[in-house]
Amino acid sequence: QAEAEAAAKAAALAASELTVGPQGNYKTIADALRAAKDGATVKILGGSYNETLVLNGTINIQGASPASCVINSSRGPTITISGNGKISGLTLTNNTGSTASTILINGGTPDISGCVISNSTPAKAPGWVAGVEVRGGSPTIRSNTFNGSKAMGISVVGGVPTISGNRISGCDVYGMWFSGPVRAKVSDNTVTQNKNSGVGIKNGAAPDLTRNTIVGNKENGVFIYENAGGNIEGNTIKDNAMAGIEVWDAQPAISNNVISGNRKNGIHVRGKKANVRLGANSFSGNSGKEVNNAGGTISNL
Repeated sequence: QAEAEAAAKAAALAASELTVGPQGNYKTIADALRAAKDGATVKILGGSYNETLVLNGTINIQGASPASCVINSSRGPTITISGNGKISGLTLTNNTGSTASTILINGGTPDISGCVISNSTPAKAPGWVAGVEVRGGSPTIRSNTFNGSKAMGISVVGGVPTISGNRISGCDVYGMWFSGPVRAKVSDNTVTQNKNSGVGIKNGAAPDLTRNTIVGNKENGVFIYENAGGNIEGNTIKDNAMAGIEVWDAQPAISNNVISGNRKNGIHVRGKKANVRLGANSFSGNSGKEVNNAGGTISNL
């Protein structure tokens, strides 16, 4: 009986402490995930891995460091998630050549932190790719670096994510994009040097956008359109190539933002369906008006 108990403990330990790499006990991450039990951590040693992964249950993937540990997929999303695990310490890329995001979240409460994430797959509307695409669940996406996505850094079309402390730059379309009847808590991110607007919000989406720095994007800092809403509060929005915030047929609340140095208006409102609730904001150095109403309704908060 003692031997059986010892063997059971050894098996449980082996299933909860898994390493992947040339010196690990698994050569591929997929094999380690298949062997892992709920609550296990799969530790990825330094190296480059070309794999397409599915993460369910409560299993964690921990890389040695983003500088030394790279996972790429050329056959669909790099990681598809429906569970509650944590992912950290990795560089994650994708060059599928089709509409495959690097990380696709369908459900659960996963936590993604401390990773470098990009996507080199070009895609046209409406099948935009993203570094992270959220379709469902309540994920936490925090303290990551997104760079060089061929479309979006983060795309949210479902679920209720918390997005905080990320740096998002160099994306070919929006740094962050919210579309459909979604809610999100979005705070303390830096969104810069993206080729369209820093943040796009459309089609009924209504995120809470607070304490973000949205600077130097090639169009608007924030573009809110097609009956979207949300609470845009306490952000620094500056030096964007068009307006600081553009509202087109949308219904957001905008207050306590610092809006400066944008090359057109500070806030630009247009469209008969626009209905903006406007609080106190700080304006300086914008090339156009502080608030330009080219159609719609503006009321005080």
